[in-house]
Amino acid sequence: KAYRLPSEAEFEYAVRGGRATRFWWGDGAPAKVVENLTGEEDLSPGRRQWSSFFADYSDGFWGPAPVASFETNPFGLYDIAGNVGE
Repeated sequence: KAYRLPSEAEFEYAVRGGRATRFWWGDGAPAKVVENLTGEEDLSPGRRQWSSFFADYSDGFWGPAPVASFETNPFGLYDIAGNVGE
């Protein structure tokens, strides 16, 4: 089978889980732990903090989390909007 990377529009559609909001969980910071995202409460072992983060959010990981540690988005995709930078 032939495979290809998704276009930017296809990727954005997948990240949002088909929803019209900025993220699949809504437009702002998640109300519960949904993915490995940069959170205000995430601190490195040396007590460093991210310079850009979701306020009042922590997923318990400073760096990458094991794959599929969090729930899927509405399309059943794990780690689509978090875990590592693009």
